[in-house]
Amino acid sequence: MEVPTATSLRDIYPEDAIPAETKRWETLLAKFKETYGKQADFVARSPGRVNIIGEVGLRVPNDIRIPELTIPAH
Repeated sequence: MEVPTATSLRDIYPEDAIPAETKRWETLLAKFKETYGKQADFVARSPGRVNIIGEVGLRVPNDIRIPELTIPAH
């Protein structure tokens, strides 16, 4: 299966989101260059739900359930 690629923010976001997303991506790329001293070769993104803990509905002592949560993209 081929990994989808985008060459423009317009391939990813609706037109009304372009100004805000442009600023966000430019900030990301500038911070990368500041940190690593070179331009990024590419940027990978993974939209959707990511389970940071690795378990859905994790249970801790005393049978307290920790619910799932999402982290906003912005």
